[in-house]
Amino acid sequence: MGDKENQWLWTSLRILGCGAAISAVYGYNKEEQEDRAHDENTIILNAANEVKQGYEWERYNLQTQHQREIERYEQIIAQLQQQLKAAEEVNFERIETEKEKLAVDYHRLLEERDRLAQEQALLEEHFTTQQQTLEANQQALEAQEAELVESYQAMLDAERTRLQEKENELEQREQLMLQGFEREWAEREAFYAQIAEAALQESHSLKQPDYPQGHSHEELLACEAIRCLYEHGIVVKSPVVQGLRGGRFELRFKILPVLADHKVASPVRSLGEAYKQINRELIKPLRIAVRGCCADPLIEPTDGGLKLTFDVSGTDWEALEQERKAQADAIADPPPTHLAAFVRDNPQICLMGDSGEGKTTLINNLAHLMEQELGGEAQLYIVNPKPNEETDLSKLKYADFESSIFGLLEAATEILYRLDLNTKALLKRREIADNPLPRFSPIIYFFDEFSELAGVWNKCKPDVMEEVLSEFESMLTPEKSKAMEFVRKRVAPNTFASDLLKFCWRVGRTEKVKLLIAGQNLKAGTIGTTIQDLNQTAIIYLGEAIREGIDNRVSSWQRESLNQEYAHRSQKVAEGKANRFYGLFVPKGRKSYFSTLPDESAFLNTNWLSETVQSSEFPAPDTSSAPNLVQELERLWQLPSDERTEEDCTRTNAVQEPFDPLDPEITPALTEAVLKNYDAYKSQTKVIEIVWNVGKSGTSNKYRAAKWKFRRILKKHNRNLPGKQWGQDPDDSKNFNEVIQP
Repeated sequence: MGDKENQWLWTSLRILGCGAAISAVYGYNKEEQEDRAHDENTIILNAANEVKQGYEWERYNLQTQHQREIERYEQIIAQLQQQLKAAEEVNFERIETEKEKLAVDYHRLLEERDRLAQEQALLEEHFTTQQQTLEANQQALEAQEAELVESYQAMLDAERTRLQEKENELEQREQLMLQGFEREWAEREAFYAQIAEAALQESHSLKQPDYPQGHSHEELLACEAIRCLYEHGIVVKSPVVQGLRGGRFELRFKILPVLADHKVASPVRSLGEAYKQINRELIKPLRIAVRGCCADPLIEPTDGGLKLTFDVSGTDWEALEQERKAQADAIADPPPTHLAAFVRDNPQICLMGDSGEGKTTLINNLAHLMEQELGGEAQLYIVNPKPNEETDLSKLKYADFESSIFGLLEAATEILYRLDLNTKALLKRREIADNPLPRFSPIIYFFDEFSELAGVWNKCKPDVMEEVLSEFESMLTPEKSKAMEFVRKRVAPNTFASDLLKFCWRVGRTEKVKLLIAGQNLKAGTIGTTIQDLNQTAIIYLGEAIREGIDNRVSSWQRESLNQEYAHRSQKVAEGKANRFYGLFVPKGRKSYFSTLPDESAFLNTNWLSETVQSSEFPAPDTSSAPNLVQELERLWQLPSDERTEEDCTRTNAVQEPFDPLDPEITPALTEAVLKNYDAYKSQTKVIEIVWNVGKSGTSNKYRAAKWKFRRILKKHNRNLPGKQWGQDPDDSKNFNEVIQP
């Protein structure tokens, strides 16, 4: 059964055996069986031979096939052996290379281990030394600490005693401060009430009347009547003008209810009140306001309004028209003192305009007025990266873009230096109550072409900024070089110039350091400041820049009137009937206005307040007989109408000459002048200017002498300084000769 190679043979034999068995079953006889057996054997042998031959043939075929398979597998095995041998050679080479690398790394690691062992030994030795040093220092510190504790305990006991005394003194001061606070609070309430009243009055002034749309004589005269009514608090609405026979005309109108006293929140004025006011108080003013009116106008109530009838018969309309044209051609300028008030009321000033628009002359006048406003002999430094023929070379300090940044740095460090000295002097008053504060000379820095300067130095590289700061610090004295630490913290490369400008703007005025900048494009985005910072400054626009100022800086409610005046001035300049050098003045928080620029010598003498600056085409009025007339008129202008004295209301004589501040005698006339003006103005500076004609200055002997006498007079007559209790002044304890000594 297990011989698979001779399976055919064995299968044939089994078949023959089965056949023989079958033959025996049928009971053949022996012979027959033998014959049959012989025949069957013969058949079987033949079949067996055939089967054997088939088996041999099949076996041969299988052996041949197996031989071919064996030869094929032997070829495959030979190829695989060759590939394996090649791979073994490659792996052997790679392994040898890795062994060489490992050997090199191992050698390097051994060297690194030796080096680390040496460093560890050195560090252990250094640590041991440092540990010994620290132990010694610790012992010394413990001993010093024990000594300090003992001394501190003694100082603490003394300080407790001193603080107890100070506490008692502070309690007394607190009582005085509370009393002063109550008085100041009362003054604040009165001040806020005045502000509220002024706001209500301003809201009333914004209620404008309606005017007739035509241009006939009657309608123009009706406009004058409407203006007169508006000045007396009656706002005319829906006016209708109708001509009558005999040179008369009617004005029918309605009114807009307004506030009676500018304090009550609800409208109280009615048509009946307006009728009564016109009938009782405004007949004569209306007759004066309407030119050519030869009789008192008649007032009559109509359906829902009022009617005024004017008689203008016999009026020379041609003469009136010529007069109207002359008034229309006139250029209205504020008094020359407006520029001094502009400088005094605005902490910082910017000037925007092109060359050839009178900028240099205006700058000279502004610088001189700043000197007067700051007091003393102010120093003027000019920074102009693009100087020209008109530049004052005697005051030009930085004249190119590279050094112009030094001007801003110099202004900032000077302010910081003065702040530091003031702080030290104030802190010293804890020990010396009357320790005087340092007195500084005023300094004015004028920066021309600032928009170009900011464009160069804003957004500079950090290394460039550090190089500039280091170079500038090397130029400073040791006491001022400390300020550079704050400057480095305050400025950034992207906003180098603008950071310095904003700091000087915000702090400089209190330290008598003012900046005057000029340029052709002083916008917040151009010079790198915020709109809020720029709005805290006053700006003067010249030439073509005026249009920029009206469009972007002036409030919307002023633009219409300013545009009309700008067009009027431009037309008159083109016709040769007006001075072409004028500017738009935009003060901080106040109404903007136009004004002709002063000439070069307008403010260069002591009597500039009495002079009206005009060009040759517009002669100035003669004020030689009253050199201080303008100053006195300014005082009367600021004085409320209900507080004028009888002499002020009827004054026709010349103003009294000012007193000599260096005269040590306090005469009755001087006392009367001081008390009279002080009761009117409640201002020390204003009274000194009026009585002695001396401007405010902490270093001027004349001002100090005038202030000394002013305070003596007020103290003798029980007058307190406005807004606070009578405070001590460093000169109060001195005699007059000590005050006037240089």
